Amino acid sequence: MAAVSVAEYRAGIELANTPVRAADRESALVAITSMVEVLEYTQGTAGASRSPTGAG
Repeated sequence: MAAVSVAEYRAGIELANTPVRAADRESALVAITSMVEVLEYTQGTAGASRSPTGAG
């Protein structure tokens, strides 16, 4: 999972309209990130993401 996706999910937690919904989303994110690797988003990965083939 890309780190930028984690950041977007965190935005959803912050934007939740109730504390219960925010807590549910936080729990889900903890569960997801405990099962998958979170990949750093660097200049190199930013360049690779410009093309579906990673060719730049």
